[in-house]
Amino acid sequence: MLNISGSPTACTDACLTSGVSECSGTQAYQTCGNYDEDDCLEWGEAIACTEGFECISNECQPAVLGRSCPFFAMSLNIPYLQGLSGEGPVIEQLYKEALVDLFTWSMPAGTAKWPFIHPEQDVYNPLGVQFVLDWLNNNGMSYNIFHNVVVPKIPEIPEWYWNLPTQSDRLLALEDHVQTVMAFFGDQIPIYNVINHIYNNNFKNTPDNYLLTGQDRLTVATNILTWAREANPNVELIVNEGGDIDVAGVIIYEENRLNYIQFLTDLINNGAPLDGIGLMGHFGRDVGQGASKLPADILRVALDDYSELGLPIYITEFDLSPAFLMDIDPSFNPDDPFEEYGSWWEYQSVAYQEAMDIFQEYPLVKMVHFWTLYDGLAWMPGSGLFDEVMDPKPVHTTLENFLREAKNRECLAD
Repeated sequence: MLNISGSPTACTDACLTSGVSECSGTQAYQTCGNYDEDDCLEWGEAIACTEGFECISNECQPAVLGRSCPFFAMSLNIPYLQGLSGEGPVIEQLYKEALVDLFTWSMPAGTAKWPFIHPEQDVYNPLGVQFVLDWLNNNGMSYNIFHNVVVPKIPEIPEWYWNLPTQSDRLLALEDHVQTVMAFFGDQIPIYNVINHIYNNNFKNTPDNYLLTGQDRLTVATNILTWAREANPNVELIVNEGGDIDVAGVIIYEENRLNYIQFLTDLINNGAPLDGIGLMGHFGRDVGQGASKLPADILRVALDDYSELGLPIYITEFDLSPAFLMDIDPSFNPDDPFEEYGSWWEYQSVAYQEAMDIFQEYPLVKMVHFWTLYDGLAWMPGSGLFDEVMDPKPVHTTLENFLREAKNRECLAD
């Protein structure tokens, strides 16, 4: 840039070293240099990698099966598939069409939980899970994760279990539950979340009487995974955790993260058949680093830490909500300008794409499971791809082509 006298005006380098390249997404790269009339450095235009290559470690390299290629899934709500949601046929039809359009994999949140699938000691009811299996298969989709076999929280286990007279009775009932549920569907469901909230739960402070069995937490968790493997040897077994501070705590907070990693290490060293790590990632709802924005740097640190275990990583519950901002400021409106963005919704769309780019940097990240399709069903407000009347939000516009392309990746078979 020149001033009137022809001497260069002040400018700021947008990058530091001429000739250095960095990835621009996963399929292109850009190089630092001086591409205009001023004296400062800037990034050049993105240059696409040739077919069969992808950008890894800031250069185009041969694409590796499963590398930078997680599969993407979306939770579903059974009443919307059955026409029983109460929202009416228009919303229900749009809901089903969007689910099939954008995703290959899905699962219902909660339908497989113990109180529903095993409500009485001698009564099992797998019909809800079977309905979803059939619906997904009939619509060209697949059931990705059985969610969940055991949740060590008092409300998540039926009262009959707690009323059993002895610790030995409870241990036998636990084994029967795990092995019966694991055997129902064989390998029709490829991944089982065997223990959800495995570390932070109602028994965190009573680790030597886990689930009132009289045994310690590590022993019981190892037994549960062992029983699961015996009953269904051809599926992947994972455990899942959110954190004791927040349901992204094992990502955001170092103490939560290190405690979880240590317990996973103890499980592995104890001989537990553990095939993968589940991480909850509900961002934007707590008072810490995830309060209003995606903590990208912390997310990378967490994925670095978990990758050290060498196990596949499953982002089991992903979303980003304006909930915290709405809680602390009743006048906050996501439609209003937010920082440098035209609205918080615009920021959300940028953050979701940034998160997808980060996940694809890590070869051990095998799945990203979106938790909310549309805001009418959002666990946390505003976290869906569609608004409350199933109109597409900016995040949908940003991700729709990406998700459709991801449906057809060869690495889904890996």
